[in-house]
Amino acid sequence: MPKILSNNKLEKIAFILLNILAADLCIFGAGRLIEFGPLTFRMILLLLLFAACIPLFIKNFKNLFKSRYIAAILIFGILVVFSTFVGIINNNRISLIITDVKGFIYFAFLPCVIVLVNSYEKILLLAKTCMYSATVQALIHIIFICFYIADVSWLEAFAEFCDEKRFFYVSYLISSNNVRVNFFSSICLLLGIAFSIYFSIKTTSKVLKIIYPLITALCGFSLLMSYTRSIYLAVGVTVITFLIFLFIRSTKNERIAILKHLAITVLSFSIITAGFGIKTGENYFTYALSRTFIGIDFFEDLFDGSNLNLDGDSDLDDDSDESEDEKDKDTFYKNTIASDGIRALTVKELITNIKKSPIIGLGLGAEIPSRPNGLNEYFFLDLLSKMGIIGLGCYLSPLIFMLVQLIQLFKKKNKQILLLLGWFCVLLGLIIYSYFTPCMNSSVGILPYCFIMAVFEFYKKSELDLEEQL
Repeated sequence: MPKILSNNKLEKIAFILLNILAADLCIFGAGRLIEFGPLTFRMILLLLLFAACIPLFIKNFKNLFKSRYIAAILIFGILVVFSTFVGIINNNRISLIITDVKGFIYFAFLPCVIVLVNSYEKILLLAKTCMYSATVQALIHIIFICFYIADVSWLEAFAEFCDEKRFFYVSYLISSNNVRVNFFSSICLLLGIAFSIYFSIKTTSKVLKIIYPLITALCGFSLLMSYTRSIYLAVGVTVITFLIFLFIRSTKNERIAILKHLAITVLSFSIITAGFGIKTGENYFTYALSRTFIGIDFFEDLFDGSNLNLDGDSDLDDDSDESEDEKDKDTFYKNTIASDGIRALTVKELITNIKKSPIIGLGLGAEIPSRPNGLNEYFFLDLLSKMGIIGLGCYLSPLIFMLVQLIQLFKKKNKQILLLLGWFCVLLGLIIYSYFTPCMNSSVGILPYCFIMAVFEFYKKSELDLEEQL
């Protein structure tokens, strides 16, 4: 068999593995739903992917060596090693040092993604894989809520299993009909929203012009039901930024397509939300607003009346049921206030650590009194405290490269920029989300970061106007 044919087949297999990895990432949180002894399904996927890409590394060695994204991550890897020694010298806890290092290991797969994402068609396919997989996660969330409302007997055992596998967990009850569910990869729903918007304005299929807005609505409803403030902020920045750029660079027909997409999305989202509201008598927007703006009197008063009976039979409610609901609401309020208190203390303690060594940090494994488990939530402040300005700057340097590249494409009025903007806006959402709720030090954040760097690397190397090839 000719060598070139063998390499092509190996590349196809590796790209299939990459798409399976992307799907697993967008749906199954930590990727532990299937385990083989100490190995998880995601770990096996990553090992197989790396092994399949070894011949491609050799073939593309020069291009990899020239990549500024590879160079930035390589330098960051060297800094991770340096910060590990700093942490050991400072007597930081070894278990926390190991945890920090394990998270950053996922950057080792950046070369795999770069050698595989080598055509516009592959970028489109990877985007669609992420979009449809995110939709699956949203559907699982919505189905779980339906089962919860129906009071299915086996649901609690299923939730415990999913928590053990780090797929999702039930955070706490909000009322007898409402529960907060946290998916470990919920931020990946941004991929579903951004790419459903993009593909909606590009497709000519009348069926897909209905399906794509429905995907946006499903992902949006799932994100609403997460009751996570950092996600709301991330979604807002991602969608608003993307839509602004789309309106600036799109043609007249594409702008009309965007408006139609938004109209169908709003209609679908309203129907889904109203359907659940009528069934349960809950006002989901009120809970979301209350959690977002808790501490502001207007929204607290609004929350007090949130258990609306949409059938108009408020006088027929059972007193004991009302009492239980009020207890759940009180728990919801207290949990949010307690979370805010811990977060404020966390920020204060991290800033104290940063002041001790702002340039190189205190080393990996640096801890603070309020977070003895090392889960400090504020990723970028945490990174500053451990690796200093140098480490944070190196970590974010690919973002600077991307901004420069986007500015250059804007100046050239390049038509290929729209899909690239979709990936970039998702990265903005990931970064904003990770400021409050860390994901950029785990596979959930680092692997999408690698995907986005690989897409930008391909666009940088390509001299073709890729949009004209459609």
